[in-house]
Amino acid sequence: MMLDASISCTGLPATHSVARGEAAPPFRVSTVVIEGDGITSALPSAPSNDFYSYRYAESRPDLAIAVRAQEGRVIGTAANLDDGGNSLIGKVAEDMAYEPDLITALIGAHDISTGSAVTYKATLIAWHAAVKARRPGCRVAWSAPLPYNPDQSQSTYASFTAQRAIVMADARDPAVWGQWADYYLPLAEHPDWAEIGSALYADSMHPTAFDAVNGMGGQNRLYDQFAAALDSIADATRINANAPYGKVWPEDEDGLATEAQLVRRFVISGIAHKGLSSGVSVSGGEVRLNGGAYGTRIGRIYNGDVIDLRLTTSAEGETATVVTLTIGGETREIGYTTAAGAGGEVPPKVLSEGDSISASTDPASFTRLWAADHPTVVYANHAVGGAQLGFTGDTLPANTLYARQADALAYEPTHLVLLIGANDLAGDTTAYVSRLYAYLAPFKAAGTTIVLCTVLPRDSSGWQDKMDAFNARLRLDEGTEFDFLVDFATSEAGAWGAQLDTALYGDGLHPTAAGHALLKRVFAPVINHALGIPNEPLDFAFEPQAAADADTDYDSAPYAVAGLYPGETRPYSVSAGGAISRNGGAYVIDGAGFVVNGDTISVRNHSSTDPAVQTDVTAIIGTSSATYSVTTAGAGSRLWVPSDLGSKLALWLRPEDILGDDGDEIDAWTDSSGNAVAVSSAGSSSKPRIKIAALNGFKVVNMDGVRQGHFTLPTAYLDGRSTSATFFVSKNSFDPNTRDFAPPVGRFGTDGSGEFYPYTTGDIYSAYGTNTRYRISAARPGLAEWRFASFQSAANDWRYYVDGSVIHALIANTVAFGTTPAIGAGYYNDYFDGQIAEVIDCNEALTTTERQRVEGYLAWKFGLESNLPGEHPYASAAPTI
Repeated sequence: MMLDASISCTGLPATHSVARGEAAPPFRVSTVVIEGDGITSALPSAPSNDFYSYRYAESRPDLAIAVRAQEGRVIGTAANLDDGGNSLIGKVAEDMAYEPDLITALIGAHDISTGSAVTYKATLIAWHAAVKARRPGCRVAWSAPLPYNPDQSQSTYASFTAQRAIVMADARDPAVWGQWADYYLPLAEHPDWAEIGSALYADSMHPTAFDAVNGMGGQNRLYDQFAAALDSIADATRINANAPYGKVWPEDEDGLATEAQLVRRFVISGIAHKGLSSGVSVSGGEVRLNGGAYGTRIGRIYNGDVIDLRLTTSAEGETATVVTLTIGGETREIGYTTAAGAGGEVPPKVLSEGDSISASTDPASFTRLWAADHPTVVYANHAVGGAQLGFTGDTLPANTLYARQADALAYEPTHLVLLIGANDLAGDTTAYVSRLYAYLAPFKAAGTTIVLCTVLPRDSSGWQDKMDAFNARLRLDEGTEFDFLVDFATSEAGAWGAQLDTALYGDGLHPTAAGHALLKRVFAPVINHALGIPNEPLDFAFEPQAAADADTDYDSAPYAVAGLYPGETRPYSVSAGGAISRNGGAYVIDGAGFVVNGDTISVRNHSSTDPAVQTDVTAIIGTSSATYSVTTAGAGSRLWVPSDLGSKLALWLRPEDILGDDGDEIDAWTDSSGNAVAVSSAGSSSKPRIKIAALNGFKVVNMDGVRQGHFTLPTAYLDGRSTSATFFVSKNSFDPNTRDFAPPVGRFGTDGSGEFYPYTTGDIYSAYGTNTRYRISAARPGLAEWRFASFQSAANDWRYYVDGSVIHALIANTVAFGTTPAIGAGYYNDYFDGQIAEVIDCNEALTTTERQRVEGYLAWKFGLESNLPGEHPYASAAPTI
């Protein structure tokens, strides 16, 4: 539970001391103050998902938690006591005003960048004394400062690193930290902080925001350790516990590949509050602490420590490698069992080489994801962060492929998978390709099947031409210089500009979990084909049809077959009672044929003659299948549609009325409201284009943020309005952006300063139906995902909704409509960059019931019903009348 972090320090509570002979009460945590610098919070009382501190406060509603950290905060000196300045010592009175049982501090990034380790420790002792003097019962938990970004971009990197090393040399010794703290927090020791070029740092010293890269953010690492430590300290039953929580222990695994090296990571929690000197020991494997050296024993451990367990599976099938692991005073045996038959015929050995994209473990890289699906294939990953190709004869640096070539050859892979170029594809492309093929020559001579990947885009100027030239050369040489090509560059993840999509690339270079999942989809058919493993179509589904008319044929949205290798075919068929169509052809009752990648399949289901009855038809493609369900409406009911708004409906632009094929330019978008509103492309160049099957099987309009790439409406379209409501289903190309873009529906107001959606800050600025530009900076869903949203303007009533939840509402509003309405355009040459599926405009403000019906209609039509809040009247079913 968050406390107001702006509390005044006047009228401070008196401290309580225990009378002589009175037993001290057992330590209990009910109130916590979280202190520190800009790594913990930018400003007090400014909750943000950018920081581990606020996320932890949200996760513990049973605790009263005040986040008091602030950018630039230092420890201070005795002279700063209670002066209110930006130091821990200066804020003691304010912090203690919360009457905390526990105060935590991750501190030192600024103290030792220009100071010394000796002074740092002395000021910590002074701060600790001030806390205890003000509130004797308050306990202190301390973490040393995080290392600076290992790219050494911080100007004080050398001096800071040297002084920090002195601090860390004995930071884990309770005789040392016990001088200024009651508990040690090992936040500064997470092994991932040492990764050069990782997505953990936003700049030279600050971790990337929480979930900045779908779980890869630096704040995620801090949260994992902080929560493990604080949950344990707040648990009075664990004060002297000699073993961790049960959830900490690794679990038994089976179906594993033979002779595979496994690493399983876990975070210590639930042990004694002050740590355990008995540590960790293992037989049958090795362990390491916070990224240190592997061995069979670890000394003292603390809550929040990161432990890696490493082992090698048996060379025989159906055989367990038993690891005996001891943590503190508890010992468990954990079995890692190989798959049946894995020890017979020698399985293929796949070696993944490359840079940090291939090396990634959190999130798992695309090759690791694939290997997890194929446990009988022996898989190894030799990729390293920052890898470059290097030159013949290299022995150093160790991150070049040539320097590590002997190790790769010694592994004797049957298949080599290589993605390289992101770190060194800046010189002469022809020379680079020649060095690459020379590197591959020994593998070819050894009979290794070689699988290369086209290079992915990166957020850096001057790379597009190099990338395009390199990828084009690989396409020409497939089958001669190497065996197979995984063409990432032609996928959604590989197109130039995709690096700006934060859903796929959190830092402009490294894929997120979603990005790696997409890469795996592209990679799997190629590597499977290379290994002789038959591919099957990707799992697919059909959106069920509810409230259907009785005794009527219903056709599913088309499914585009994906997941096969080019030229691979799979049979298709349909269950009894249904019919199936391939590529828009005639519906037939049997699947007398085969499909390949890109073919589309639709099924036909004939609804029941009775009300409220579901009929099912199943399409089968190879070993994959999906069921299309049609349920008739209850007696006298049907699905609600926007035309049921009657005269309030002014404009209705549906995806069903987008005419043309994928990539075609759109000259006009037909209005289905019955009002025949002319909606046309603004100019002759950069027209909006069609993207097929982009949302729940529907076509959508694609706009690229370029002038003329939008639609215009008649200049008199908004004349005479005194209220209005507009709905749209859209998805931004990226969010937040590096520049400002117009909203999907723009120029509906008279404020000339423009509408931005989002602005460079991530805020929304809107002048919809008003003479004022409103700034909307409240928490809202990310706009880089498909959303249905609406604006409403009426006298003294202005609202903005996303996915059925109000984001911004005002009671002071002057209605004003512009004279140049547009879809996808704002002011000052700002245009929408993204996709639009449907637009509904009303010439009056809607009632709550009407608005919710439109939201329910859009949500269920486009498969976005899970976006609706649980209390929404159409969260569980589409609206009917």
